[in-house]
Amino acid sequence: MPGCPTPPMFTTASPLSCPAVEALLGASDAINDAGHPEQALSTIAERTATALAAQATSVIMLDDTGDRLVFQAAVGECGDDLVGRTFSANLGIAGHVVRSGEITLINDATRDNRFYRGIDRKTLFQTRDVVAAPLRRDGRIIGVVEAINKKDGQFDADDAALLGVFANLAAAGAQQAGITDNDYRFALNGDVWELAYRDGDIETGHYPRSAGRGFTYFRELISRPGRPVSSVDLVRASSPAPAETPAPIDASTRQEAFDRTALRAIYERVEELKLQIQEAERDGNQTEQAVFEHELEQLREQLQQDIRFQGRVRSLTSESTDRKAREAVRIALRRARGQIARNMPALAAHLEASVIVDGYDFVYRPTEDVDWQL
Repeated sequence: MPGCPTPPMFTTASPLSCPAVEALLGASDAINDAGHPEQALSTIAERTATALAAQATSVIMLDDTGDRLVFQAAVGECGDDLVGRTFSANLGIAGHVVRSGEITLINDATRDNRFYRGIDRKTLFQTRDVVAAPLRRDGRIIGVVEAINKKDGQFDADDAALLGVFANLAAAGAQQAGITDNDYRFALNGDVWELAYRDGDIETGHYPRSAGRGFTYFRELISRPGRPVSSVDLVRASSPAPAETPAPIDASTRQEAFDRTALRAIYERVEELKLQIQEAERDGNQTEQAVFEHELEQLREQLQQDIRFQGRVRSLTSESTDRKAREAVRIALRRARGQIARNMPALAAHLEASVIVDGYDFVYRPTEDVDWQL
């Protein structure tokens, strides 16, 4: 086509239009813009919508547990509402693409049993047709790019082939964002924990905020390297601020307040586990369900030791208060480290070696200084 540059190594049954070529080149430029790597995925989503004449597009990444999908970029009517949302990797057309590794084209989504209606219900969006392609990096699937609702007509095989090219660009964009960002990152961005750690090669990971308090504890500790932090202070720092109450008048009152703070953390974890067990059961993930049920049983046994028959906190010494808080922190750190280890083994090993228990205190003491972005 006169006046249109031709992107290399790309063919379809029909010639590419100028807008499609320009969109491909614009997406490529976004990846190469090292000054703004965080914008690459958003730009790719925008360019994909233009090239495919789609009403909405999104880039959805697997978190590093491999169990959930996270909307990293989205454009269209409900784009802002989608970014940061997560759902089970077993659900929907995106989940099907993750499992099958194949580009999938569906022109009547509501009649397809792979379609997940939960996102539409939450955003009040109406999905008609979908084309989705897997993102691959180093031979493994790391996410999905979707285009939804062709503005004129229906998606066809050429649209599917073109989306496959944008999926390759999105995978490169995800890698570029990870590599050009800070090599050591432990930050909460909205509802997603963003982690990066370099040990030769760089590891990157995204975890939902609901993954647990252990992530908050790790961030608190690495923000104060070499400085001991009491287990009670860690528990209290991660708990919602309580309503204002009169100042305690004696040591026993202060001890009970500390104890209640530690117990609150354990109770909240119990409630989290109940929801996670329900979700694992619904998704048919028996292994994850068993892990959650085992942790829940451990916490219930611990609570039975500390609560009297009418639910009142028994009278405790300062030492038992500290012991309870220390155990709550240990459980949370161990669980968070286990999740991180699945896809970021070097970071998990670093945290295990560098976070030390000293009596009732925890301290982050790495062998070498690390310039963390928090």
